Amino acid sequence: ILVGRESGDWGVGQTGGLLAAELGLPYLSLVDRIEPAGSGLKLRRQTDVGYEMAECAPPVLLTITNSESNVPRIPKTRDVMMSYRKPLQKWSVADLGLDAAAIGEARSFYEVVELYVPKKDVKCEFVEGDSLEDKVAAFARKVAEVVNAVG
Repeated sequence: ILVGRESGDWGVGQTGGLLAAELGLPYLSLVDRIEPAGSGLKLRRQTDVGYEMAECAPPVLLTITNSESNVPRIPKTRDVMMSYRKPLQKWSVADLGLDAAAIGEARSFYEVVELYVPKKDVKCEFVEGDSLEDKVAAFARKVAEVVNAVG
């Protein structure tokens, strides 16, 4: 199962891991290359310091990310227009053989209380002084004031 690295969970990247846990599947995030390796898969995963290589046997759930050789294609206008003409198949919870009440209970661990864009107040002050030593001393006094005010 392939899912994006970010999704409708407000970009926190939990969808892949939560889905894998729910389905009982192994999970690897930020995969940018998938190659066949015998009866399994050879995967390359982005990390903060480079790449990790992993091998696994399907079924597996992967979150996919872009790399220089893995860029999503932009659909042509004609293809987008044709897609609007195709019927959309919808399934209800009952069609899937699931209990709506149980699903509601399962989602209760995650509640969005508030969404907002934090405001940052930025204040910039320039220290005054005739010489470099005066400016350094003024800066040190300012830092001491802030440290003492914070406690």
